Amino acid sequence: MLTFFEVDYCVYETVKQFCEMYKSERNITEKIYFMQNCCSSIGDKDICDKKYKELEDIYGIKLIMV
Repeated sequence: MLTFFEVDYCVYETVKQFCEMYKSERNITEKIYFMQNCCSSIGDKDICDKKYKELEDIYGIKLIMV
């Protein structure tokens, strides 16, 4: 069984690192719009969606569907 980090690691980690880099500047992280349906997860979609939702709650990024 593959874990979340084995199947959807790169995109999530990139977004997370950017958020962590600007964690004290919410005015920047709140300008991040992540188009969820433009980079479909390879693994478990529910797990991936939960991880991105955590970034939204912590850093104020916007999760959108286009």
